[in-house]
Amino acid sequence: MNPAIRVVRILQFAFIFIWLMLAYSMSLIHPGEQSIGIFGQCIIVLVVIEVVRVGFKSQRMMIRVRSESLSRNTESTPVSRWMAGNVVRFATALSASWGGLLVHFLRGSDILVYFLFAGSMFLLVLWQPGEVPTTTESRNPVS
Repeated sequence: MNPAIRVVRILQFAFIFIWLMLAYSMSLIHPGEQSIGIFGQCIIVLVVIEVVRVGFKSQRMMIRVRSESLSRNTESTPVSRWMAGNVVRFATALSASWGGLLVHFLRGSDILVYFLFAGSMFLLVLWQPGEVPTTTESRNPVS
């Protein structure tokens, strides 16, 4: 297994562990009596959907950055941008569970909370890292 893929897989398991800790903390904390309305729950779901959508598109944008624009920063390589893009994907997948935790704290629908947590775990588990870019790709800008 490629060392870069191994590191990303370890990060994937770390994010799954964070997800488990969020689920456990949700079971420990019981919200107050006030409840959020359906409009507030819809806003939270729309924000979560948009964050996940943008996060998953951002990896492609990070990899496609032209090497000419990176000439000032010599530490940026295709592999480091690939790794950063994967971390962004993990963070945005985890954001769905943060949205579920927020709905739980605001006493929203339990079904919505479980749906957001399940969606987050689905994204974290089924995610694949893709191919690691080679160093020759940094010499040839991708359009």
